[in-house]
Amino acid sequence: LPFPRTPSLIMIKMIETIGAEYVGSIKEAHTATHVIASDGKTELRRTPKLLICICRVSQILSMEWLEQSAKEQRVLDTDDFLLLDDREAEKRYDFSMKKTIQNGILARRKRGG
Repeated sequence: LPFPRTPSLIMIKMIETIGAEYVGSIKEAHTATHVIASDGKTELRRTPKLLICICRVSQILSMEWLEQSAKEQRVLDTDDFLLLDDREAEKRYDFSMKKTIQNGILARRKRGG
C-alpha cells in the first residue's frame, strides 16, 4: 500500500492488521495492489509513485478504506472507497480519476494483465 506521505505508526498497525504491506519506494511501487492516495487531510498529489500505481491497479482509495478494513480486521471491498470525488485535484491536474481508472482497466485487459 503506497501512501501520499510517510505513514504513521497507527497507519502501519492498520496495514499489518489486514495482512498488507507498506510499499515505500518508487522501485517497489509496481508491486502495489491498493493505493491510499488521500488521507482526507492532505490533497491528492500527482507523485511518481501514484502515477506508477495508477498504471498497475484500479484500487485508488481514501484512507477510510484502510481504517474500516482495520476495524473489521479484513480487507474490505474497495468499491465504496474509491477516490473518485477529489474535484480540486481533478481540476488542478486536468483529469478525471474515474476515467483514468476505467482506461487503466481496459488497457490491462488488452495486454492480458
